[in-house]
Amino acid sequence: MSEADDFFENLPLWRTSHEMALSVYAILEAEPFLSRPGLRHEIEMRTLQVTGQIAESTAHGGYDDMLRHLHAARGGGHALVSLLKMVAHLPGASEMDDALQTATGHAQACSGELKEWIGRLQQEQARQMAPQSSNVSIPPPSR
Repeated sequence: MSEADDFFENLPLWRTSHEMALSVYAILEAEPFLSRPGLRHEIEMRTLQVTGQIAESTAHGGYDDMLRHLHAARGGGHALVSLLKMVAHLPGASEMDDALQTATGHAQACSGELKEWIGRLQQEQARQMAPQSSNVSIPPPSR
């Protein structure tokens, strides 16, 4: 794999999402997930959406594609946080309270970082699209 192919692995944002994924997968072998395969699947999909969309955002050249992927990752992160908070109220969840709080905290941190990245990219895009001021002085028309 070339350096360009694994560029996303060097991004602090992707590393945050990777830590999030590890903390989420650490809880998926416990109850209440064993008796709820659909819930487990949905949490896995949202986790993969976040990490995958962040990686995908680096494979495209334009701001629009990058922003689209980062917004999709952020949406997945919000859905993941919602699911994990719901899980905290299910029977059997109290046995994994610390691990569940850790996973939820990682998902919230990742969503927060995504919001910052999106904001910075949008500011950069606006800055580049703004008309450039010129130091050239145009004399007034002569009479």
